[in-house]
Amino acid sequence: MLFRSLADPSVGHALAALLLADTSAVAAEIYNHGVDGDDGAQPRRIHVFVAEWGDVMCEPLIQQANKGRGAGIFIWALGQTLSDLTDAFGGSQAKALRFMGNMNNMIVGATQDSATMKMVSEKFGLTSIQIRSQSQSTGSKTEDTGLEFSVNRGESVAERETELFPPSLLPGMPDLQYVAMLNRSEFIKGRIPVLQLQ
Repeated sequence: MLFRSLADPSVGHALAALLLADTSAVAAEIYNHGVDGDDGAQPRRIHVFVAEWGDVMCEPLIQQANKGRGAGIFIWALGQTLSDLTDAFGGSQAKALRFMGNMNNMIVGATQDSATMKMVSEKFGLTSIQIRSQSQSTGSKTEDTGLEFSVNRGESVAERETELFPPSLLPGMPDLQYVAMLNRSEFIKGRIPVLQLQ
């Protein structure tokens, strides 16, 4: 299903809530009783596509994100910023983060929204980097025996924790490039290829 609310957000939101509530009821029925003629040998997948989450987000969609996997529901939620999601929940950032916490994958392009940048950086977590420093000095002095030279050279390696993907990098990402968290554990930076038809 693809929901878009352009002309009248309130009507679009109400229709989306009705459709998603109905989808949740079907998912609950599948989870509790299965499907006639389905012995469960083949994996069942139901894909729910939600475009512009700021216009569509509602409690039934949170419930599907939280409990729908057992019924084979896969949610594709598309939006611009975390702030849009927070606004859709009446300003409740806790509900917005609750919804995002139920998502297994996250793909993010360039954004200038500070809340989104902070969330992405926190999801990616920290990493350790090595800091290598070198020092070198030379000197000379005159003694009774003549001119003497001295050279000192030092090198040290230290580890420091830093953000795996700092928030400051998100606004300047080029077009078609993205960072992604897959299966809550794999982190990649990629680029969407441009196909040229001949």
